Amino acid sequence: MLRRFNREGNGVSVEVRLSWQDRDVRFIDRIVVGDAMGVRDGELDVGDLVPMWDASLVRDVPLEEMALARRYGQPLTLHAGRFYPRRLAGTGVADGDATQPMRVLDVRDGYVRIDLNAPLASFPASVQVADSDWESALDGAPLDTLRIAGIGMQAMPPGDLSVDWLDENSLRCEDMTADDQFYRPVRLVHHLDANARTWLTRYYGEALHPGMTVLDLMSSWTSHLPDQPDSLEVVGLGMNLEELMANSRLSERLCHDLNRNPVMSLEVGRFDLVLCTASVEYLRDPVAVLTDVARVLKPGGRVMIAFSDRWFPTKAVQIWGELHPFQRPALVLHYLRESGMFADYRAESIQGIARPRDDKYAAQRRTSDPMFVVSATRL
Repeated sequence: MLRRFNREGNGVSVEVRLSWQDRDVRFIDRIVVGDAMGVRDGELDVGDLVPMWDASLVRDVPLEEMALARRYGQPLTLHAGRFYPRRLAGTGVADGDATQPMRVLDVRDGYVRIDLNAPLASFPASVQVADSDWESALDGAPLDTLRIAGIGMQAMPPGDLSVDWLDENSLRCEDMTADDQFYRPVRLVHHLDANARTWLTRYYGEALHPGMTVLDLMSSWTSHLPDQPDSLEVVGLGMNLEELMANSRLSERLCHDLNRNPVMSLEVGRFDLVLCTASVEYLRDPVAVLTDVARVLKPGGRVMIAFSDRWFPTKAVQIWGELHPFQRPALVLHYLRESGMFADYRAESIQGIARPRDDKYAAQRRTSDPMFVVSATRL
């Protein structure tokens, strides 16, 4: 791979890739780090990055001792199976960094059972290290970086424990006015930084082949697709016709509000691939939408759902903002499973790439927008 260089002209970046499996999902999590240790492939083991699972770190804490009060709004509600910052467990329990995650296993009889182990502690994982063609925004050793990365939160809870994902408010948003009003103004702006967009375009490109028919779901003025032969047919379905008309990659454009009607006016089995970029967080009936995505996909076709950690806060559903970024892939996997129409699940991520120096947010944020992609095959 190519090498990027820092301001002093020294090679600085490697990509640490963790590959692991949880039941029916294959995970690949990448983090681009400063090559401070000179680590090479074969010299780093998952045991160097994640402590082994320790039964003593599963504890029962009185519910009344949990720090659930918030400055504004109602006290925080704990949901079984989800992760929360250790600081909620109070002093004496949250050893070390209080921002590290803990999983709530159960809430009953006035007690909360919590697991303070690292999220990836109970999963066998392989580690590969390769030179990166990205400049890293993260200095120091991969060991220090991966301990705070959140990798492992995408997994299901142990045993038969399910995740308490949704309640009556989880799929509501702050602004419940009709979407056609919110999306009426034309916004020809990017919602990801340049490096995140480049990475996503490469990722999508690996799934494309000449002759494919692609649906760009919840599309806008850009589809994050690489240049392809004219034989690639791309249908864009979005909310703003002017934005869709500005998208030169589209061969067909449809205006449709999925929150008003999750059923699209598209033929059964038309598409080889469905893409949804930086939009799944706005769906108020995501299972119904993905069920219809399965309808328009060919058997064996694939859906790819990409997102980052930036969104319109008033239009995203409530649960999206409640979750750590690495739990959001688990939520999307839950949506796909609930539709009953998919298999061959995969979830990937990348973080640690340096934000472009000319990016308008470079002064506030050194790292590029992290990217997450959840995909599945139509049964």
